[in-house]
Amino acid sequence: MGVNPLLMAMIFFTIVSFFSAETESASFEILNNCSYTIWPGLVSTYYDTVDTLSTTGFTLKSGESFNLSVPKSWHGRVWGRTLCNESSTTGNFSCFTADCGSGKIECDGNVGNPPATFAQFQLNINATGMDMYGVSLADGFNLPMVVVPRGGGRNCNSSGCLADVNGECLKELRLARDGSQETVACMTPCTAFNDPKFCCSPKVYLPISPETCGGNIYTEFFKQICPRANTYAFNDPSTSVQNQTTYTCASANYSIVFCPIRYLAI
Repeated sequence: MGVNPLLMAMIFFTIVSFFSAETESASFEILNNCSYTIWPGLVSTYYDTVDTLSTTGFTLKSGESFNLSVPKSWHGRVWGRTLCNESSTTGNFSCFTADCGSGKIECDGNVGNPPATFAQFQLNINATGMDMYGVSLADGFNLPMVVVPRGGGRNCNSSGCLADVNGECLKELRLARDGSQETVACMTPCTAFNDPKFCCSPKVYLPISPETCGGNIYTEFFKQICPRANTYAFNDPSTSVQNQTTYTCASANYSIVFCPIRYLAI
């Protein structure tokens, strides 16, 4: 009895599709360990578009997690928005910290406005499947967060900030809601002072480089309190690439944890 060629082709196609799905996507587990609701946002950068993700923003209540499949070559950011609400009259959705300005829960290609803690990913950057990732305070701080690689090998390290930076924030960088003394985010000097000398601005620094756009007393404050996070554009002295992340791992999945202190330690 001969083998049905059509059946064999279907089996082959199924096997190839299975393994292609495994190798061409990575899994992000996004966990809210805070005691309050947050609204994670995502944006694709580089060559990818927002269409490569099934969502660019969603609600995550305390203790909830959300699993997201991302393309294996994805480059982008993940951050958390806080103190959000939807207008009862206009239906406009907005957040007090890290708002993306879309007017909706979905961010639709917009980044979170500073101050915002964010995780940055560049997946599958070479033939070995190497990923680059890290948590950055280059846009300020609003939430503690860590990125934890899963299944990528022993040399894959966590990146992030466990500290309550809002509680330790320098007075001149504090952001509070109107009528409240509670600090809900910690600004960068660029945001706080609107001074080009703190912003790596081409108006002040030409060309922009590690030599002309280095750290200052404020970036050192962030670095001391969060040593495993990037704190300014050229945080890593070994590279001249702006916003370079400093952690690498091969072919991993990732847990992105907000308010992680009760969940794990770096």
